[in-house]
Amino acid sequence: MTSALVVLVLVMVAGMLLRMPIGFSMVASGIAYLIVKGQDVGLVAEQIGNGLYNSYVLLAVPLFVFAANIMNAGTVSERIFDFCRILVGRVRGGLAQVDILVSVVFSGMSGSAIADAAGPGLVTIRQMLKKPEYTRGFAGAVVVASATLGPIIPPSIPMVIYALVSGRLGRRTVSGRCGAGLPDGVFDDGGGAFHCRETQHAA
Repeated sequence: MTSALVVLVLVMVAGMLLRMPIGFSMVASGIAYLIVKGQDVGLVAEQIGNGLYNSYVLLAVPLFVFAANIMNAGTVSERIFDFCRILVGRVRGGLAQVDILVSVVFSGMSGSAIADAAGPGLVTIRQMLKKPEYTRGFAGAVVVASATLGPIIPPSIPMVIYALVSGRLGRRTVSGRCGAGLPDGVFDDGGGAFHCRETQHAA
């Protein structure tokens, strides 16, 4: 193992230990590698630019994350929750039904289960814990289960990546692959809503 490779690994590990985003750790380790090898550091910017230009579909991934962070930082999550509460708040299951519908709406904008759980999921848990009929375990289970709709209902980050990779083999397009997740998302949504209704009925 050469000294440049050792420096690359050490810089990446150090960045992760300092809780630096993995992408930044990779860039920093690449720059350190080029410096030790005595090569032009400008190659990093060139490779990043070429990668984004040649795979512009991948730009959807950071833009999805960026949009989800904006919505979570603002009042969009609360407004979506209030809207869904008006629609299904009176159905048996109450806030559990609201959370499932919120996940359906939000997943179409974020494409990420983590963003779904961290945004509308927290709003729903706070509202559910204010009522005695909802336990912490039930509230957490509903939020986690409904957040999995994020990668299923299009547009979805994993489906965009899968469509990009398989599209190079001539098998799938982005629109075709994302469209395939819609029936699954509707089925999961219906199953979760029915389960929450029956659970509250039994309680």
